[in-house]
Amino acid sequence: DKGEAMPEVPVAKISGELVEPKIWNSEAQVASECEALIGEARKLRDELVSVEGERTADNTLGFMNQIYVRVDRVLPLSELMANVHPEKEVRDAAEKCQQDAMKFVSELQLDRQVFDALASLDAASLDGSAKRSYEEILRDYRRSGVDKDDATRERLKELHELMVKTGQEFARR
Repeated sequence: DKGEAMPEVPVAKISGELVEPKIWNSEAQVASECEALIGEARKLRDELVSVEGERTADNTLGFMNQIYVRVDRVLPLSELMANVHPEKEVRDAAEKCQQDAMKFVSELQLDRQVFDALASLDAASLDGSAKRSYEEILRDYRRSGVDKDDATRERLKELHELMVKTGQEFARR
């Protein structure tokens, strides 16, 4: 019946704080912040794969979330600054940052240790939304080629880097 009230949507709990990205104003600032955020993501990746004992949503999906928070703090801003900043040096540094961030994402998606850590999580222990997210993460990892041999994964990394650079060249035209 169209006259029925919409069911109440639960309010999601927000963890952490809203972080407004800094606007990069120098080549050094781009390099420093980009390196720091990708470095943090790499450390979190290492923590994820080194978890001992039972895998839980917190010690597995929580790490993945934190990794992608770092990536999301650098990737969109680098793309924006590479396209709109008035100073060529900043645009060039932002473009390199974008390449570095995309390289990290590609490596992460083809990282067999990360995939194995994720795959060892018991999906039955997850609630509905976490389980759906988890299944989509595993699906995306398989689609990226994580289950292929080393040589194929290396070639996929190379192709991904080439796609990023080609896309950037196209965007400059």
